[in-house]
Amino acid sequence: MSEQTNFGPLFQSQTTESETTQLSFNGRVPSWLEGSLFRTGPSLFDIKGKKLNHLFDAMAKFYKLSFSGSSQKVFFTSRFAQSDAYNKAASTGVLQTNEFGSSPKRSRLQTFLQAFDFKATDNPNVNVFFINQRFFACTETPFVTEFEPSNLNTLGHLNLDDNLKGQVSTAHPHFDFSTGKLFNFLIEYGPTSTYKLFSWKQGENKRQLIASIKTRRPAYLHSFALTSNYVVLVLGPFAVNPLELLLCGKPFVANFNWKPDLGTSIYVINKHSGKVTPLECDPFFVFHHINACEENDRILVDLLAYENANIVQDLYLNKLASKNNAPAIPLATRLTIDLTNKTLDKEIFSEKGIELPTINYKQCNSTRYQHFYGIGENKAGDFLNQIVKISSKSGTIEASWHEENCYPSEAIFVANPDKKGDGVLISVITNIELSNSFCLILDANDLSELARIPIPHLIPFHFHGQFREGLL
Repeated sequence: MSEQTNFGPLFQSQTTESETTQLSFNGRVPSWLEGSLFRTGPSLFDIKGKKLNHLFDAMAKFYKLSFSGSSQKVFFTSRFAQSDAYNKAASTGVLQTNEFGSSPKRSRLQTFLQAFDFKATDNPNVNVFFINQRFFACTETPFVTEFEPSNLNTLGHLNLDDNLKGQVSTAHPHFDFSTGKLFNFLIEYGPTSTYKLFSWKQGENKRQLIASIKTRRPAYLHSFALTSNYVVLVLGPFAVNPLELLLCGKPFVANFNWKPDLGTSIYVINKHSGKVTPLECDPFFVFHHINACEENDRILVDLLAYENANIVQDLYLNKLASKNNAPAIPLATRLTIDLTNKTLDKEIFSEKGIELPTINYKQCNSTRYQHFYGIGENKAGDFLNQIVKISSKSGTIEASWHEENCYPSEAIFVANPDKKGDGVLISVITNIELSNSFCLILDANDLSELARIPIPHLIPFHFHGQFREGLL
């Protein structure tokens, strides 16, 4: 990495919105590719010139890329999520909500009163998901934002007919295709806090509580694992005192501390009966899981493990935009759980550091899989600047894509409906030298380039998305 590398374009505000526009492109879109990629991510990094602190704070913008392989047409739409957080900041010129690493200025009395009515942000800048023919975006709070898929207009918060409560949630719910249920967690803070696993069945407007786990030192939670019969909760010792969180007035994540002596707590929950089996492991931190499955009476959980929680500090914007930006990168790690003997083994199965892992989700989630994809370093010390395909068995890189000055977003796998195991990866790439972005369609087998589609405006580095077949 050159000392002159300027990462600023990856983390600068992009205020342009785009009505649905047909795009020209080089290459060819596969004839079977019919549908739309929906993404969300941080796009407004300052409020009236005042910088926000953390990557997870920036206000969300929705993006849509629609592909018609049969007619060789591609369309693009972008629109800011009209969340309460965004609208209040836009109307007042100052931040009004508690974001991940930024919080509004308040008096001690205001902070004290807020503790009894804790309201976190509804800024949906992390992920999108679909259920009941409805489209949602979310962050790490219980607020889920519905949007209109045709034009990306914000429709408001999801309201369900149940009394499940909590102050935070995960931005990575899992959908179980065998049961038609979506699974996720809530965390309710208090003198004794509670992790709550729930399911939401397609066609219903009410969530069902499956299991509750009590704790006095709740940990940070971003994602979890799902198998045919179990949900696996992995909680590294990045922990918080709930009363301090509610009363001190500091930004959300500033209340968490790395406590390696606590070790990592792992809970295996039977998603049918709610039975909880607790296990312990040496300390590590995780944002993302790759996949999990049951094999020979064991549970295998593949995830991306950091040695500690320093990555949270690495994602503050002043560090990310600096010329010596080199955030920590996790390693693919496998947990092997034996419920009969209540034992756990942990091993690194790939030495190639990556983040934002993806798989052929519909076919492989919660089952055995052959490989996964992610974005990683082309050379040590650089930011995430290449797309890789990695064998889940050997941990070796099977294919990669890299281009100088280009930094990819999460690469989404889209399956070929006519050929099992075949498919493409779709990623949005930002060129920091040219300050522009393009969509890249790669053959998922060898990561060769099929089509390159210039996008009308730069898209900053962003997080997650989902592809919806047949919807343009």
